Amino acid sequence: MISRATNPKDKNYSYYGGRGISVCAEWRESFEAFVRDMGPSHKAGLTLDRIDVNGNYELANCRWATSVEQGRNKRNNRMLTHDGITRPLSAWAEVVGIDHTVIRARLYHGWTVERALTEPVPKRQKHGSLTFNGETMTLATWARRVGIDRATLAGRISHGWSTERALTTPPRPIGRS
Repeated sequence: MISRATNPKDKNYSYYGGRGISVCAEWRESFEAFVRDMGPSHKAGLTLDRIDVNGNYELANCRWATSVEQGRNKRNNRMLTHDGITRPLSAWAEVVGIDHTVIRARLYHGWTVERALTEPVPKRQKHGSLTFNGETMTLATWARRVGIDRATLAGRISHGWSTERALTTPPRPIGRS
């Protein structure tokens, strides 16, 4: 903590001291003060974490955290706000029960946060088959029937499109802007 915030030769200095992150004078001068404030020991698997990743190492901004908590408290996390609550995308994935890659793909394709987090993912059926209007066929068979490339159809389904939308939306013309 002290080295990465104060020593320009520390390999991580640019991420801490180089960004203006400092260690409070009391902790910098006295390990006993650090132990008094943070506790004499911590549970296995916990490491020191700054609550505000842009804040300093000081009592009001430090905690012992798990690797999952630390991973969700990084500058490069994609933060999403839904119903007035802001969480990292990975935390929302757990809360709503949708794989984080599906949420990320939905957002990439222009979905709103609300829709990406609330629209159910179509249930996949055995062996890559789809059921639509009471008929069950493989992706390849549906693709031939509706005139859509199989990979396009598979991509639509994997990005959370409903079966109906995936099968009834015409493919984009190739080579046209």
